[in-house]
Amino acid sequence: MKIRKAYLIDGLFEDLCQVVLEFYLQRAEYFKVRFPSDEELGCGKDDFLSLDEIKVSEWAGMSGAIEVFGLLTPESRSLFTSNRLWDYEFLAGTETLLHVSDFSVRMVFVTPEEQRELDGIGIDIGRWIPVDLNVSHPPRTFVVPFSDHEVAHLRESLYEGLKKHGDSDHEK
Repeated sequence: MKIRKAYLIDGLFEDLCQVVLEFYLQRAEYFKVRFPSDEELGCGKDDFLSLDEIKVSEWAGMSGAIEVFGLLTPESRSLFTSNRLWDYEFLAGTETLLHVSDFSVRMVFVTPEEQRELDGIGIDIGRWIPVDLNVSHPPRTFVVPFSDHEVAHLRESLYEGLKKHGDSDHEK
């Protein structure tokens, strides 16, 4: 497994986004493309469903949506450049290389080698936003108990503050 850094692509013109798409399209082995039941968001659905050797399953991310998984072949690769797709991923083995959602939210997962290659073709990833996906320790929430005296003091402070601002509808 290669070490990849996650980035949110921001500030790229559409033609440069196409270069990044093609860069990862050539490196990927598999694809996942998701289609909601909404026809407007389901552009290309029939094209992908007509491909050979695909797996179609319900997608847990949205009620009524499906996910199509398959091998990237010349035919399936051409569908990514000819359709405006709502949500898709390119994978190498089990690793996600590129994930596009909501048509234009682009996440890339870059190795140091790919970073050098992208730089060599004029893609400045210095403008991309790094994303830390290692949220292994969620913030802790502490419940601090208040004494009856502290609650009474807080209530009094709130009442006085509301009274100063002309809110006389609140009573003790």
